[in-house]
Amino acid sequence: MSARQLRDEVLVADNGADAAPDKALTAPPAARRRAPGYVDRFRQRVLQDAIVEAVPAYWRRRATVFDQVGTPACDDIATACRRHANLVEQTGLAADVLVELVDELDRAA
Repeated sequence: MSARQLRDEVLVADNGADAAPDKALTAPPAARRRAPGYVDRFRQRVLQDAIVEAVPAYWRRRATVFDQVGTPACDDIATACRRHANLVEQTGLAADVLVELVDELDRAA
């Protein structure tokens, strides 16, 4: 699916048939079944992911998962995840950025 098709699908799903009448008739069935507010839910999920990925424990869990695979490539990825966890732990996420993310998440809910 192209970016344009995805955008049109989201517009139809989020705004209903009035926003793009020609697309509403040609949208795939999955797009027609989506409830309004799809973009808001998507935005909320992106914010949640941003907050979770700012926590060192997330990167350590990912490292453990990649360690369990046991291939050299996954071992390298596990090492990179651990380094990222250490970096996040040392530098942290700026408090004002975290406050903004949480505030935006509250507004999106």
